[in-house]
Amino acid sequence: MRNLCNILWLSLCMCLAGCNNHVFIDDYLPDVPTIQLSETDTVARIAFKSDNWDILNIYGTYENVWGVICDLEGKPDGRNFPLENGENAVIKLGYDYCDFRVEKRNGRELCIFSGDNRNGKAFDVEIVVGNEYEIKSIPVSLAPTSKYEVDSIVYDWESLSYSDNMLEPDYSVMIDNTQSTQPTSWYFDPMESSFPRKISFRDKSGWNEEKQYKCFLGTPLPLVVIPDFIDGKPVLEDTKVEFGSDSQQISNVINSSLVGKKYTIPPGEKWKISVDYLIEQYWIDYKLYTSHPFSGRKKTFEGTIYSKRPYEFYITPEKQE
Repeated sequence: MRNLCNILWLSLCMCLAGCNNHVFIDDYLPDVPTIQLSETDTVARIAFKSDNWDILNIYGTYENVWGVICDLEGKPDGRNFPLENGENAVIKLGYDYCDFRVEKRNGRELCIFSGDNRNGKAFDVEIVVGNEYEIKSIPVSLAPTSKYEVDSIVYDWESLSYSDNMLEPDYSVMIDNTQSTQPTSWYFDPMESSFPRKISFRDKSGWNEEKQYKCFLGTPLPLVVIPDFIDGKPVLEDTKVEFGSDSQQISNVINSSLVGKKYTIPPGEKWKISVDYLIEQYWIDYKLYTSHPFSGRKKTFEGTIYSKRPYEFYITPEKQE
């Protein structure tokens, strides 16, 4: 009888030990929340019932996410997922034109801070937490944020490179008066009524980043004032273009005293009359200062603007032998 009681007691102890290992582990997060962040709700704090969990991974639902694990001061420390043994960390994460931050400063709370999401659609991620017994995934959705607004554009006048003496051909005509005994005349009449001014923007490395500008500033891109030249001197008046556009054209008028000018070709002669444009062009560095209407974040775009426009005609009559 005594042996039977010992066997039953031993069996009960083993059963209780098994229950303790597999059933009575503290549930660190009984209810998994769904987190939705926006530019008005920028912080989510998740409370945990116990501290027996770690951050195992963070990944994008549809896109790859880059992440940098940092110490609690925000300095990268070379760690990788999964974190173990209750490690705390600040994790900086992002995707193209999107960024956010996850912080675990103790075992009872996980904080998620949204940044900018300029992709025009929600950005969804999963934060995987757990221990050796149970793993849970916390869904997080970052709503699109508003675009940055232009505060000002500033030009570096010392960087200005300007010229107004380059020629570009328009057309030429051949007037043959060799068989005549009387002079003949030719009057200059422009073949075109529109003479567009071409504008392009480049960043500091010489590339155009129109896609990035649209992500930050919206579509259509905001208008900014660009320099004009009067008597060879730069002025800022009312000429506006879309900031950051790779190539755009704006209307341009040539008020020339050469229009209607008469050229007389003597009898027995053959002339070639060439019509060229005189070109005004310049390069100048700029800084565009912008800010976010909700977060107050500041962003500065730097680069070079190029402007090219025909401003006058240049006519060359040449006698042909």
